[in-house]
Amino acid sequence: MRPDPDRPAPRLRARSAVLLAACAGACAPPAAAPDVLLISIDSLRADHVGAYGYQSPTRPDLSTTPNLDRLVAAQGVLFEQAISTTSWTLPAHVSLLSGLCDQNHGVRDLPQRIPADVALLPEHFAAAGYRTFGAWSGPNLHPYFGFDRGFGTYADCSQGFGSAADTLAGADPAALRELQTASHRTVTGPLLVAAFERELGALAPDQPWFGFLHFWDVHYDYLPPAEHDLFHPGYLGPPLGLDFHRLSDSPPSDAERLRWLSLYDAEIHATDEHIERLLAAWAAAQRERGLLLAVCADHGEEFGEHLRYGHRWTLFEEVLRVPLLLRFDGVLPAGLRIKDLVSLTDVAPTLLALAGVAAEAPAMDGQDLTALIRGERAGARELGIELSLGAFGLTQLGLRTEGFKYTEDHPSGRRSLYDLRSDPGEQGPSHPPRLGSGRPDTDPRAALGARFVAALEAHGLELAEARASAGPGPLPESLRSALEAAGYLAPADSAEPAGELPPQQD
Repeated sequence: MRPDPDRPAPRLRARSAVLLAACAGACAPPAAAPDVLLISIDSLRADHVGAYGYQSPTRPDLSTTPNLDRLVAAQGVLFEQAISTTSWTLPAHVSLLSGLCDQNHGVRDLPQRIPADVALLPEHFAAAGYRTFGAWSGPNLHPYFGFDRGFGTYADCSQGFGSAADTLAGADPAALRELQTASHRTVTGPLLVAAFERELGALAPDQPWFGFLHFWDVHYDYLPPAEHDLFHPGYLGPPLGLDFHRLSDSPPSDAERLRWLSLYDAEIHATDEHIERLLAAWAAAQRERGLLLAVCADHGEEFGEHLRYGHRWTLFEEVLRVPLLLRFDGVLPAGLRIKDLVSLTDVAPTLLALAGVAAEAPAMDGQDLTALIRGERAGARELGIELSLGAFGLTQLGLRTEGFKYTEDHPSGRRSLYDLRSDPGEQGPSHPPRLGSGRPDTDPRAALGARFVAALEAHGLELAEARASAGPGPLPESLRSALEAAGYLAPADSAEPAGELPPQQD
């Protein structure tokens, strides 16, 4: 009989009381170092996960994430208010793997690479004697940017984009763009599962292991497997699924928007099935060590809430709020939900703490979340958020707190303040006056705006040149073509930008 992924291994159940007592005290790591698996699901909004309360508008009876709900959220800890550092893949993943905000790791725009002095999670685990394995499936996780550092193996699961692009490196740019466009329209999840299963077969029982899997299929384009296209029964409209990020130029009808949402949900549903396969394979491997599992996303997706479709345009909640789930049987409590504001930068220090791995690096911006899990209330947090759109010379900086979001656009200087308690959809911002133009003692908006301006400067997020990255150099032509096709860069043979400037929200 195949081991049940719902149940911890027998040896874990036997020592669960000891581990829970340790967590209740100093949250000391277990005596035997656990295996660690970090899963990032690209573009997954928190509010499209069943455990976060999502109900499809066209199939409210069907969860998009039954396996995440059952195997991770119900078995572990769910953070209700997890925030990314930005709204696109490259800098968000550097923050996830380094524990640093965008300002401090320095990777804010293309073609910047991860600086040599920014240590990544696999490097910490490798230094502690762990075998390390990573698998990527989208162009912004390409080894060019430095994401392969610290991994013994960094597998290309991009449906052949990586190796084929190298072959075509000197080819016509149009051929490269065609290759990358095809990579957006294929299914990569099964490749990740297969790579994971191969890695499991190579693991020595006496060596702890750290793995990182980057799931890409939830990212546009939306061409889900037919068996998962369940969220819009009876749809008879035009076929959709391609070029989602170009919808801002020609917004869909209400009926078409629902179809787009159903396709997105179908991709989530397919990826959720892959998560179940991973955990079943892990249980079947009967590893002697416990498994510390983290599931998160790098950013969300916009579906017209603020007149845009896609991501890397704004810093609204639909692209900033991400799921964050932790499971560690016998150590972390099952079914715990935490309401406190947390950051994607908190994942790295938390995994290191729970695994008992000391990070020999400067302090991370993120916080170890085990204190929150023990029930200790954290102080108020002000999380830095940032978005750089180099193609347009535009930068947006901001702060996210428990109840407010404050942003500044540069070079325009436009300021927006959102009260997320009374306006969770961010439909009615106020625009605090510049310092000195209002009376903070009598004008509440000026007072609040002044506090956020001071806090923004204290966080070191004032507009400045990004730190020098480690030899950025020109992008390889194959990778440039990939990012052009995805809408991240303007075509090299065109004077036009990759898209329009984001509309101002009033």
